[in-house]
Amino acid sequence: MHGAGLRLCAFFIGRRLVLKKITLPVTWEVCGFVTIEAPDIASAIAYFNENSDHIPLPLKHDYVDGSFTLTDADPAFIELYNAGG
Repeated sequence: MHGAGLRLCAFFIGRRLVLKKITLPVTWEVCGFVTIEAPDIASAIAYFNENSDHIPLPLKHDYVDGSFTLTDADPAFIELYNAGG
């Protein structure tokens, strides 16, 4: 079900159901590698843990299979993404 051109039509008791575009918050994971200069593996891990907010994300990465999911399924929360539209 991918593609911007996807059109859905639905009928409910002989009347056309009006479909809206609903924005849903989603999350997925990717995996990659970073290179850290350090005297040993333990130091590299410690450096990463202390500085991960400042280490650039890997440019080469792969999607983690099965990780695509709704960030939140609470309709009240999702309504915030769709308010005013």
